[in-house]
Amino acid sequence: RLLRLLRAKPSARRRWEPLDRYTTASSAVYRAIAHVTGARVVVDSSRLPIEPVALGLVPGVDVRVAQVIRDPRAVVYSWKRSKVTTDRDDVEYMPKFSAAFSTTSWLARNLVVELIGRRRSVEVVQYDEMARDPAGVLRKLAAFVDEPAGGLEFLTSDAATIAPTHSVGGNPVRMTSGAITIKPDEEWRGDISERDRVVGTAISLPLLHRYGLPVRSATDTTRPTLTTNAWLRFDSIRRDLRTAKPATVLEVGAGEGGLGSWLASHFTYTGVEPDARSRAAASARLTAGRGRIVEQLEEVDDQQFDAVCAFEVLEHIGEDQKALEQWREYLRPSGWLLLSVPAHEDDYGAADELVGHYRRYEQSTLTDVLNHAGFDVVRLSSYGAGLGQVLQRARNTVAKRVAGKQVTGSDTPEERSSGSGRFMQPRQKVAAIAFATIAAPGRLLQRPFAATNIGTGYVVLARRSE
Repeated sequence: RLLRLLRAKPSARRRWEPLDRYTTASSAVYRAIAHVTGARVVVDSSRLPIEPVALGLVPGVDVRVAQVIRDPRAVVYSWKRSKVTTDRDDVEYMPKFSAAFSTTSWLARNLVVELIGRRRSVEVVQYDEMARDPAGVLRKLAAFVDEPAGGLEFLTSDAATIAPTHSVGGNPVRMTSGAITIKPDEEWRGDISERDRVVGTAISLPLLHRYGLPVRSATDTTRPTLTTNAWLRFDSIRRDLRTAKPATVLEVGAGEGGLGSWLASHFTYTGVEPDARSRAAASARLTAGRGRIVEQLEEVDDQQFDAVCAFEVLEHIGEDQKALEQWREYLRPSGWLLLSVPAHEDDYGAADELVGHYRRYEQSTLTDVLNHAGFDVVRLSSYGAGLGQVLQRARNTVAKRVAGKQVTGSDTPEERSSGSGRFMQPRQKVAAIAFATIAAPGRLLQRPFAATNIGTGYVVLARRSE
């Protein structure tokens, strides 16, 4: 039927009764709309390009096709989000679709429009361009249908005032009226999972170049610059941040800002880093105007945050409970603590010694110290099963060689900790890409073991108890 429909012509005798009935009815509907409203242009937002209307088969209707292109990885992320419908009395959610289904649908629809473009003109509109310059895009579309754009009084630089419509279903946004803020939706760039990113890119590859969408479009500057081991805990950190939903974040021990720059792109961010070289690197990584890095926690003054983060920091502190109690004071009531630590006391090795670790943790000892410091553990997950063990052995081997070349003396764990944030960090972009690539299969393989105790580290989300 699809091929037959694509071959159909407006003036031919088709001998296809269902299609004839449809085109006759559609023609009557559009004529009635034009007669009642006095409008010369009717916008059909059904978004189904295969419909005979889009193919120009409806008698007496001059069809112009506007093709809105959004990055397919953004489409994947959008269809995986939970959205409550607003056109039902009961609470219902819009359906969710897999990355493969969403991207295949994106590809199929746009391929159909490419075929339509062989018969009639198609105006391509970039989704992000529409968000950045809605007035400019609307003027371009008005010219496309040979109509004056007018003053666009309902539109300002960052908002549109929408009158109530008669939509009966669809995305909840379609049911919204009044002033609506218009801005680019960049959340997907940092939050889409690596698997969904790869699937979306692979399936949509035939049309990415056609629409000016880079293959690595999703890996922009909001992607963190991490070691391979840090990538293994990143998914748990990102999931816990989605649970906490903070607006303001304080990171203790920001290191060179590999993760801090990503945090600053999503939240109001303050990082604390005592080491001067690491602090300078972290400051350079922060986008202008997004977040700040300070030397000492005391410089934060009396500000309270929605979340305090400390990744691979607690094990460097002799009095860990006292540190947790201090961090607690920087949290608003019922605020969140998100931290990661190395796991298993028996695995303490040369790498721990080299970077100034006082200890590694068991699940029970970590939970106890958090409870005594005034926190309730919400979720504790393990990371590093598989690849983490390989990396741990490699770090210990490297650490033994480094330690063998050093002169033993009076250095303390605190002194060794000062430069730990620079240990094995990616210095060049190619190294950062290599670390992320190596980590990718390990991130997938470790997922079934997140609730076990066989990984090399823990990520814990806790809440300030009152």
